[in-house]
Amino acid sequence: MYKEHKYYTSYGDVHKTDHEITPSKGVIIKVKIHPKTDKDKFFTDLIKWFDSYEPNKSKDRLTFKLQGATFNIINNKSIIIKWFKRLHKLSLENFSGWNIKKFIV
Repeated sequence: MYKEHKYYTSYGDVHKTDHEITPSKGVIIKVKIHPKTDKDKFFTDLIKWFDSYEPNKSKDRLTFKLQGATFNIINNKSIIIKWFKRLHKLSLENFSGWNIKKFIV
């Protein structure tokens, strides 16, 4: 069973929404309600972090680490959510043993 988290992105701003959005104007990330794998747990925690995240204007980029790779992502909610959507396409093996505390630097 999945829960959909829908985000409407427009002009660099992101709003969580409950209504249907078109793929060109929004991003949908599906996470399992009862996570079983490391990837499911990772994305459940990541969505919780993102929902409460407010960008710091003094920070230009955010640093994330996953399996030895370091990512410097522009500190913009619209860009961050699109990058999370790309991360979601990675296989289960990439998330084994990883949690949100290791990921966010």
